[in-house]
Amino acid sequence: MRTILGITSLLFSITVIAAQDGMLEVLQENKKNNEEALARLEHVLSKSKVFSLDESDVSNIELYKTVNDSKPIVDELFSVYMGDTMIQRRAGYYADCIIPKVSLKKTSSGQTFIAKAKVPICKTKAKDKRYAPLYLNFFPFDDKSEGAKILDVSVKDKKGSRSLCWHYGFISACGEKLTEKEISVGKGFVSVETELQQTIEYAGKRGSIARFIYSEFNDGSIRDAFTRDFEADLSEDSVVAYKGLVFEVVKATNSKIHYKVIRHFP
Repeated sequence: MRTILGITSLLFSITVIAAQDGMLEVLQENKKNNEEALARLEHVLSKSKVFSLDESDVSNIELYKTVNDSKPIVDELFSVYMGDTMIQRRAGYYADCIIPKVSLKKTSSGQTFIAKAKVPICKTKAKDKRYAPLYLNFFPFDDKSEGAKILDVSVKDKKGSRSLCWHYGFISACGEKLTEKEISVGKGFVSVETELQQTIEYAGKRGSIARFIYSEFNDGSIRDAFTRDFEADLSEDSVVAYKGLVFEVVKATNSKIHYKVIRHFP
């Protein structure tokens, strides 16, 4: 795989070399071999998995136990589009969670209740009856931060639909009925804020230069001081190393990259 980037330059050189006497037959054979190599490459790339942070096999995961969770799997071929996260290291634990798939909002008498899209709202302990978000989800004065609180939430199931409910003491406010496409209940990942979280995002390619964005999280949010752009010249080497992470670029265009992780962040 590491010689794939050299195939293109070899094909371009065929016309120049063909001018030399006695080389035509050899060049035709080389061209045929390169075409076969490209065909094999396309066949391999067609089987690559699209990497997604949301697609995890958690069927055998032990809940509420802190783990270092590095993705994707080493030595397997994956692909992502420009702007997507391609590699992640995180520390945290899996828990029972409510996962809103869309942003949810309920207003009542000037009060606003929210739930963020794709951010799990999880139980702190297995025996808990309600779920606790890690962000402010109640605003008593028209979305203003003054008096904002974190309220426990629950899900009310009724006749094939679900409603998200916010609880304030003995008072509860429930939103509209939702489908499984809008909200789910299952296992979710909760990051440990004191532990370092690291990601690599694909930022496209110009010529032979592939661009990436490295980010660090350690307080639940990305801080500008810990975000870095870096580049790799794929004409020199298809293997990229950064901060202890090593991965191989199998094929890259400006819109998509196929890659394999060789070694995760230490």
